[in-house]
Amino acid sequence: MPTERISSNYDTRIFTLISDTLNEIGLFANLSGYQFLREGIYAKWNDVTLINKDILQFIAKMHNTNPNNVNSLMRHALRVAWTDENMQILNKKFGVNYFYANKPMACYQFISTIADLIALQKSDKFA
Repeated sequence: MPTERISSNYDTRIFTLISDTLNEIGLFANLSGYQFLREGIYAKWNDVTLINKDILQFIAKMHNTNPNNVNSLMRHALRVAWTDENMQILNKKFGVNYFYANKPMACYQFISTIADLIALQKSDKFA
């Protein structure tokens, strides 16, 4: 199973980078789904070959719930944070106008995008 490839030994530096990035764009720990997004981003960063289904199943198994609940809570967190101001912050981080407040991303697109950003930041900060 692909989710077995995800390390159970989390790299705290990466988790800190993920948390900082999420906080910058208005996703805070008090939102339902924040922890799932953070773990999904870490899982995708750790293994770029994972697909949405694998990530949702892995997180659901960790929290003793089902993948539909995980996806629903992640969507909730994204809807709350998806404002024009927060998307401008993301656009600035990426250097392009890619994110639009009136056009939210799917959870998996968001997870993949932020995982890519974290990989770039990690190579700059920890190299």
